[in-house]
Amino acid sequence: MAVVAAAGAACLFPDPPPLADGGAGPDAGGDAAQADAGDAGDSGAACDPAKPFTSIAPIAELDTGDVYKASLSPDELEIWYGLTLHGDGGQTTNQIMHATRASRAAPFGTPSVEANIAPGDVDPAVTDDTLTLYYSKFGTVGNWDLFWATRLDRVSAFGIGAQLPGAIQSDGGETAAFVAFDGSLYFLSSRSGSNDVWRAASQDGGFAAPALVSSLSSPSNETGIVLTHDGLSAYVTSLRTDVGSAGGQDIFVARRATITDDFGAPTNETELNGASAERANWISWDGCRLYCESTRNST
Repeated sequence: MAVVAAAGAACLFPDPPPLADGGAGPDAGGDAAQADAGDAGDSGAACDPAKPFTSIAPIAELDTGDVYKASLSPDELEIWYGLTLHGDGGQTTNQIMHATRASRAAPFGTPSVEANIAPGDVDPAVTDDTLTLYYSKFGTVGNWDLFWATRLDRVSAFGIGAQLPGAIQSDGGETAAFVAFDGSLYFLSSRSGSNDVWRAASQDGGFAAPALVSSLSSPSNETGIVLTHDGLSAYVTSLRTDVGSAGGQDIFVARRATITDDFGAPTNETELNGASAERANWISWDGCRLYCESTRNST
C-alpha cells in the first residue's frame, strides 16, 4: 500500500501550540496519501466538515515499499510510518521510519529508520508533543502487544521501548494505537474474538483498564481508528459490509455532539474508498487533511 492524503474537512480547532524545542527535528501496507477536505466558502474556516473530501493524492516521496500506519506531528513537519520491504526468496522486513520536511507544502526528505525500535515492530503512533511513540510488537503476552518509547526532544531519536502495563494487553492482539485529544489511547484488540475498537483512559501518567467502544465496532474486523482533535468525529477502518462497502477494507466516519456522547452510526466515506483497500491513519488538527493508506496505485 502507499500513504496518501485527502483534503477537505473543516477547520474546527485552534492552531497547534509550539512543540518541545520548536521547529522540526533533523500501509494494511500500501502507498501513503493525503486527502483534502472541501472548501469552506466564505466562512473563514479552512474547510467545511459537512462537505466530503475533495482530493486524494499519493505522498510519492515515501512510496519506497509497502507503506502503512502514518502518524504526524501537529505541524505536519514530521512523519512516522511503517515500511515493509520484500527481499529475495519471499522474506519481508518491517521497519518504523521517520522523515521530516521544512514546510507542509514541501516534500518529505529522505526517511531514516527509528534505530532503537526493533525490526518487525509496526503501527507507530506519536503523541501531540512528539515525545512518546506507541507501537506494536509480536510475540510477547499475546500475538501482538502495545509498547511505548520516549525521547527527550524533537532532535533526538526515540529510546528503547517498554511494554505497556498488564491491563492493556490480552492473549489476543493489540495493534493500530491512536493517541486521542484527551490523552486516552484508542487501539484495536481481538480479545473478544473479532478485531474491535477499545479505549484506555489516561490515568496517573499511564492508562486505566481499557473498555470496548461498541459504537465504533462491528461483528467484522476493524483495522484502524482515528479521532479528530475535538473528539467529535471518528474515522474507523473496517471490513464491515452492513453500512455499504466500496472495497474489502473501507474508511467510515461516525460523529457525536459532545465528547461525553456515544458515537452515532458510521457512514461510508465513499469519496475516499474504491475497489482498493484503504485505511485511515491520522488527521490534521484543523480536520482538513486525512492521511491514509491505499492499494489503489499498487501493482
